[in-house]
Amino acid sequence: MLFTGCEEKIETGPVDWFGDTFSSMEEDQKIGQLFCLTVDPIKYFLYPDYKETVNTVLKKYMFGAIYLAANIDTVKMETRIEFNGNKLHDELVSLQGIAEIPLVVAADFESGAWYWDSKATRFPYPLALSAVQSEDYAYRQGKITAVEAKAQGINWLFSPVVSLKLPDKKGLLTLQSLGSDPETVGSIATSFITGSQEVGIATCLKYFPNERYNSLLDASPDILDDIQRGVFARGIEAGALSVMGSPVGLEGAPPPGEGKGMIDVLRNYLGFEGILLSEFRASNDPMYALQEMDLLLDCIDDGITMFILPEVFESDIPLLDLMFNEALSGNIDITAVDREVTRILKTKRRLNVHKAKEMHSLRTMSGIGLPEYYQNSRDIADASITLLKNDDGILPVNFEEAYVVSISFLGEYTPQFSSIYDNVFNTVSHDDLSLSIFDIPDERIKHEAIRRSKEADIIICSFFVKPDNESGDMTLQPGIIDLMNRIRAVNKKIIVVSYYDPGIIRQLKGFPSYIAAYSPSQHSIEATLEIIMGKRGATGRLPIRLSDEFPLGHGIITASNEAQ
Repeated sequence: MLFTGCEEKIETGPVDWFGDTFSSMEEDQKIGQLFCLTVDPIKYFLYPDYKETVNTVLKKYMFGAIYLAANIDTVKMETRIEFNGNKLHDELVSLQGIAEIPLVVAADFESGAWYWDSKATRFPYPLALSAVQSEDYAYRQGKITAVEAKAQGINWLFSPVVSLKLPDKKGLLTLQSLGSDPETVGSIATSFITGSQEVGIATCLKYFPNERYNSLLDASPDILDDIQRGVFARGIEAGALSVMGSPVGLEGAPPPGEGKGMIDVLRNYLGFEGILLSEFRASNDPMYALQEMDLLLDCIDDGITMFILPEVFESDIPLLDLMFNEALSGNIDITAVDREVTRILKTKRRLNVHKAKEMHSLRTMSGIGLPEYYQNSRDIADASITLLKNDDGILPVNFEEAYVVSISFLGEYTPQFSSIYDNVFNTVSHDDLSLSIFDIPDERIKHEAIRRSKEADIIICSFFVKPDNESGDMTLQPGIIDLMNRIRAVNKKIIVVSYYDPGIIRQLKGFPSYIAAYSPSQHSIEATLEIIMGKRGATGRLPIRLSDEFPLGHGIITASNEAQ
């Protein structure tokens, strides 16, 4: 049994909490419950003006939930050390004190609860779970993530991502996804959900493809993608309490009525009675408030429960001001609102959110970063790494006999991995031979990389380049592809390693060896180099299709030198 330290019985709370709360709510309070405010906890901690604005809108609009989101890659390490899980927990206790009705607190945490506590467990990206194909590891990751999230005051995970990865479709996530095989995604997601919700943490299935289903349903309500539907059906059957669909908004999102595909499938075909979420791209311009209100009321009538609002930079939100005024004036039919607020309050009671104001010393109930948690993360990283190609027996590499040069490619938000990788590489190479290239290389850097490549016996090219945040696509700059081709022209013995999206391999054709590692963590870096040296066998299977050469499920299984 996986020890978590929090196997306490989850209480259902006062039987009358839901009834007492619902019967005492005014119309504006009910409307406020339908919104989830995005909050950057680092800004909340660092900047008093930002904190004051968040506190003001929280009091004024009585939100039902907050979603903690921050660009971790841009946060300095010293800030992350200063702002840890203890600080976050204290801030959330303070926020709960402001809320008239206790908040549900959400975070993504697809790869663990480490975002705001460096001691918490960092897992590889979810693709790694499908590369391992272990339900047990998925269960453990779900439970450990939930335990460490709960210790920080978070009770809602916006994960797992079960959208099937389709390489020919833009906008579908890769790294955060569990892959493209419906059977594997379904079993891994089910195990993750089971582990998380045993701790009393809600999970959220992402991202239900609204537009795709809408076009199918327009043709015939009986024409459905059974594969995709089956994945979401399994997650719902496992107990997922919420589902997130595509964003809603006047611009850059489906117009009114386009979200009905999600609602029809989930409510009518799958019988889902939980919370349906959509991001709402609200404007601070009062000119659009009436149009936005009409759109939202349509969505609520259709069955969407909660809308995620972006960060606010002002104390007034014109859309909500208008909705409150119209509701209190009796100009809004509150029937659909009552239905969705009922779903929200019942979920809060189920999660014991009604006890949020009594939060104290939760961190003493469960450890953060326990050794066994770290070992679970390492085991997943070790088992997931996938050897895709090994022409001419380039692996294993004997670092004692071969002159090995390392060239690392880093993106705008990944420079911190340069020192982590260099430290690990230099330990095994016994020499400072690593070259780090940030963003687009200039001619001086290209010349140095080619010079070193000519002298080397073997070159390891490591890619720490993240996919585009908006589209989810992985596109390398032409300058990087040009440099890789010039390196290959002077040395054929090249090992290409992707520590983020394995999709970059589609752009780097004709190299003799490829490895997909699914994570830039020190665990994955160490395990990858051990596979290159033959100290560890490769056991991962590709969780998505990259090309005809690298289909779904592809992976070269090897044994360690010791086993051989």
